[in-house]
Amino acid sequence: MFRNRVYYQIKPLLPWPVRLAIRRYWALRKRERSRDTWPIMPGSERQPNGWSGWPNGKQFAFVLTHDIEGKAGLAKCRRLMELDRKWGFRSSFNFVPEGGYAVSRELRNDIARGGFEVGVHDLRHDGRLYCSRRVFAQKALRINRHLKEWDACGFRSGFMFHKLDWLHDLDIEYDASTFDTDPFEPQPDGLQYHLSVLGSQAGWQRLRGATLHTTARLYPLPSPG
Repeated sequence: MFRNRVYYQIKPLLPWPVRLAIRRYWALRKRERSRDTWPIMPGSERQPNGWSGWPNGKQFAFVLTHDIEGKAGLAKCRRLMELDRKWGFRSSFNFVPEGGYAVSRELRNDIARGGFEVGVHDLRHDGRLYCSRRVFAQKALRINRHLKEWDACGFRSGFMFHKLDWLHDLDIEYDASTFDTDPFEPQPDGLQYHLSVLGSQAGWQRLRGATLHTTARLYPLPSPG
């Protein structure tokens, strides 16, 4: 969307109170327009066609991930792992590979040894990943290098932006940049739109490992063509 492009171009120049005021203004408008579909979209309680249910008779599953977007969050990763472990959870830690901090090999190894997962969160987290098809293809080469170096298989874009048909450029097993419904995201179409367009072509795949998140479903990439 043009409005999003303009905002993320000037965002670094805006003082924090101005950013907050803009977000509050749009949130209040969207809350009123979305009162009948958020936080639970009608119809989301229905099971997908042909779905046999969760393994071992379980009633539900949830996905727990942590998007590390700055140095303050990076410093809390080990404490957060201990908190997850205390309650019997395993989660995914998604790091920005070319953001404002560096992720040490030691930390990534500690996360993996603990049964957690390391994921890639955008490239620079600046809102510009999808500004054009050519730019995305160029950045995908760098993202793939980080995926390989980190032995990662999962990806989530910054601000939940997504163009799912472009994701075949990435060497990933899943993308977690979509959601069921969230009108407050910059790109609020969510997963419902893509499932309605792709239908059964997309299908559903079994959740792997501990890559679980409370607000986003893992989206299996449709086959090209």
